[in-house]
Amino acid sequence: MKDAVAISQYVDCDWDAENMFEAGEHVLLSSLKITQLKKHERRIFFDELEAAKRSYDALPIKKLQDLAVSGKDLMAFRQKPSGKWIAEELDFVKKAVLQNRLENRKEAIEEWLKACDPQLEND
Repeated sequence: MKDAVAISQYVDCDWDAENMFEAGEHVLLSSLKITQLKKHERRIFFDELEAAKRSYDALPIKKLQDLAVSGKDLMAFRQKPSGKWIAEELDFVKKAVLQNRLENRKEAIEEWLKACDPQLEND
């Protein structure tokens, strides 16, 4: 039932890297099949599914744990205690990595966060 709800949320979706990441491969391909069946009189175009699978496979990360930094890394880097800011910052990093604006390496992420936050350069 949980899969059906997730799949239905992505039917007719505009698939960008972030939507693919959030949905996951199974939901991506299943919802694409449903969308194709709705639009193309019960026909599935396997070349479109294969292209979507290749796009998903090319994502730099597939789950949040694939990020080169964790919440603990951010706390050490920022020298701040745990808090809501960690989830927000991980989301910020995740989006940049998915959009290929940031390489998924710990050092690159720390440098990028410094550039995004001038206060860190003065510490």
